[in-house]
Amino acid sequence: MNIRAIILVSALVLGAVSLRAQEAEKPAPVTFEAQLAFDVTSNTGVRPFYDVGAGFNAGVFANVRLPRNFFFEPGVLAYFTAWSVDNDRLEALKLYSGSAQNWGVRIPLNFGYTVPLVTNLVLQAYTGPWLNVNVSARQTLSPAPGSPFEKYYNANLFREGFKRVDAQWGFGLKLTWSDHYVLGVSFGVAMTPLRKFSSLHNEMTQRRNSFQINLGYKF
Repeated sequence: MNIRAIILVSALVLGAVSLRAQEAEKPAPVTFEAQLAFDVTSNTGVRPFYDVGAGFNAGVFANVRLPRNFFFEPGVLAYFTAWSVDNDRLEALKLYSGSAQNWGVRIPLNFGYTVPLVTNLVLQAYTGPWLNVNVSARQTLSPAPGSPFEKYYNANLFREGFKRVDAQWGFGLKLTWSDHYVLGVSFGVAMTPLRKFSSLHNEMTQRRNSFQINLGYKF
């Protein structure tokens, strides 16, 4: 084998190794993130009846890279929220105390932009619609001390105006460091009613607004 052949083979080998290294350095077009979040929910339209709620959600997101640092991030989350009954009239009469509980599946469809800050630290801002599919909605009331009633009240809220599906518009920020660990906050503003029901000849409309602190891990 002459010198030219040796140089040619060496150049081909080095070129292949260099190309493979560049491909390895490129971020994957799709990454996945597991998320756990603490949720605080404010109910507009029904404040005389329900206090601020609290709960959690957990699930998975798929982050799809788009040109110019944009991304699309759909997800699937299971959520739970509970609201305490805060009815001044009932408390004054000492009738009941209790809470309402809601289980469901949230499907966020977020679009966002990625801003590299420093080495191993990335900021992402996003917004998009959230679809909430409500699987269970129940309200349990127990007689308060001194109440003339003795029975517990356990209601299926779907029979009292609770919607099977409601929608929010979401906004959020999150920091990712070391390519894996995620800390963020997000807000969901009601787009459609969560529940409509009548009370004392008035039509009440409940809307879900939420604030979340998110912890995540990217694979």
